[in-house]
Amino acid sequence: MHLPSLSVLVALALGSHSVVAQNCRGNVSSMWRCLRSDNTNSGYTTSCCPRTNSFMENGACCTTNWSAFQSCCSTHNGYFAANG
Repeated sequence: MHLPSLSVLVALALGSHSVVAQNCRGNVSSMWRCLRSDNTNSGYTTSCCPRTNSFMENGACCTTNWSAFQSCCSTHNGYFAANG
């Protein structure tokens, strides 16, 4: 059976998620948004949020991979990445 290995994978996935969560909550420098020129949030915040060790919280991408987020956001004309 593959159930024990599945349980281990789920536990590891949840564990890595909680590490990022601990790094984000209370640390606004880890909360990123992809903003328009008028400083309003955009849908690119969600689409630019890295799929690994990141999650969305209160309209922001909670990630420690800020360089990937910034790179994605800046590829869209008129948008910029901001944290805090």
